[in-house]
Amino acid sequence: MPPWTGSVQESVPMPRLEGEENRYLLYAEAREAPFVRRMPGHRYSAPQRCWLFPRQPGVVLALDRVFGRDNWEAAEDLTVDVAFARGRLFAPPQSNARVELEGTQLTVQCTSGDRELVKLVPGYRWSPAKTRWSIAALPLALDILKERFGRSLSIGPGVETYIELRRQDEARAVASIAASAAPALAPEVPAVQAPLAPQSPESLPSVAPSIAELEAPATEVSASPPTADSLRDTLAALTAALVQIDEKLDRLLAREPLDVAVAEIEVSPRVLEREVDAQPLGPLEPE
Repeated sequence: MPPWTGSVQESVPMPRLEGEENRYLLYAEAREAPFVRRMPGHRYSAPQRCWLFPRQPGVVLALDRVFGRDNWEAAEDLTVDVAFARGRLFAPPQSNARVELEGTQLTVQCTSGDRELVKLVPGYRWSPAKTRWSIAALPLALDILKERFGRSLSIGPGVETYIELRRQDEARAVASIAASAAPALAPEVPAVQAPLAPQSPESLPSVAPSIAELEAPATEVSASPPTADSLRDTLAALTAALVQIDEKLDRLLAREPLDVAVAEIEVSPRVLEREVDAQPLGPLEPE
């Protein structure tokens, strides 16, 4: 999947990756949410107002694929992480692997010698009971497996169909973001008006205010439009609520418990409701 190079991305600050002990924190604009959600292993933290990823080398490579190497930045203390992820070399697969669809997850069965290839997909989990790897059923996840395993990868029934539907959903989300930003980025062209016919002075309307209008107090005060910061906060809160709802629905469909091996932030619906209600809502205006 080629990195997106649309004009919306060029008008906002770059996504920034920071690190904690066991996870990465990705700070991005609300309008970039459709691109961040392409990356497997994502979780949105409403209190921190950023995206959370496990601290795995595959996150760096996924950012390169989604945004492009030059369109995101990392904190200075992550220089070693980025260099290691980009410079690491992998041997060809030693044996065949198989990927199947289970709910909203992909399960991968391979030998222990090829496990490092599966670990290139961010958010991977190992299930001892099933003796298989579990990853998010996203187009980018399947693309990585195809590139690393090549012809050694066999794909189970229904996988390609489900991934294609998810790919179409991602394309529609990106198109919606681009369409909403188009009016703000397009230059305003003044309308060309036909020349007015000459009129006599008696036919022209009077522009002088009347005495009553001058003496009347100004009682109407135009409401100030919402600021860019308040609008950005509102969009971020709404994005967080939608992300949490979508992820909870995915887990219900998958009928799988959460794995404690991956850092996840759970936000209750009541907390989300309070945060969304606390944001000032106003008419949306292009920034």
